[in-house]
Amino acid sequence: MNGDTLAFPFAGGLNNCQYGSIDLNMDGVKDLIVFDRHGDRLLTFINRNIQGTISYEFRPEFAKLFPPLDHWMELVDYNGDGKEDIFTYTTGGIKVFRNESDTVLRFKQVSFPYLVSMQGTTLTNILVTYADYPAIADIDGDGDLDILTFWGLGSFVQYHRNMSEERYGTADSLEFVLSSNCWGHFAEGVESNAIQLDTCVSFDDVKLKDGDPKHTGSTLLAHDFSGDGVYDIAIGDVDYPGLISLTNGGTRDSAYMISQTSQFPNVIHPVNLTSFPASCLIDVNNDGAKDLLVPPSTQAWCDRRPTIAAGCI
Repeated sequence: MNGDTLAFPFAGGLNNCQYGSIDLNMDGVKDLIVFDRHGDRLLTFINRNIQGTISYEFRPEFAKLFPPLDHWMELVDYNGDGKEDIFTYTTGGIKVFRNESDTVLRFKQVSFPYLVSMQGTTLTNILVTYADYPAIADIDGDGDLDILTFWGLGSFVQYHRNMSEERYGTADSLEFVLSSNCWGHFAEGVESNAIQLDTCVSFDDVKLKDGDPKHTGSTLLAHDFSGDGVYDIAIGDVDYPGLISLTNGGTRDSAYMISQTSQFPNVIHPVNLTSFPASCLIDVNNDGAKDLLVPPSTQAWCDRRPTIAAGCI
């Protein structure tokens, strides 16, 4: 085309993608999967494993080995066996498929119908809306994976702590306890992406009427950006083109965000998409360091809220 050879002429267009690394062909090399929220479409690419180079081969035959994915997906190894498992949306929250591959890629659903967390005295679903994107990481540093997600009406981040290591001495269980309704002590605006630091509210005092604004549509990326041993956070919002990064000045057990910047990842090249950036960290060029990928996540939202304000044109 115009004198150039297209690398993936038959892969189709990509609109609103999420990325993950996983060994597709059992050769010990992490390959690439791309999940397009626009149509819940999965594309699979084999990594040619050339050091320092982004080089992939489109291999669509591996896509049929995955279970159906809906709205969002994250590939993380929750049980510590070196194989990425699948966390994806289901009505009411999060569905998990454990990677049980040997010589062939294979998955088994291990949450029925969704992940739950002990919230007070009741086991309740860990709510993640179809328009949100949670952070799944070892927040407290004990070896198992925890979950950060915005409260159902937005503004505050809930911290669901995985108790697998505490109860069984291994990371292979998914038993959560709601540890905080206001992780990081910050709030996102109910009508904007403005962040207010050093604030929390009593949820017993929150009484929203039917006509009050309810903010949903946010993405989270938890990572130790400052290198001090505690997780910071990057937040994307449905109506805005950039990411806001919050620096954690607290501890692993008690997060406390002390500063913020919209010039992320740096002032020279800040993220600036049409709207609703999601983000993930994977090594795409085989140099051993994770790279930051930031696609737009607009379309799944636009299908249900076709407004110019949301970037749906």
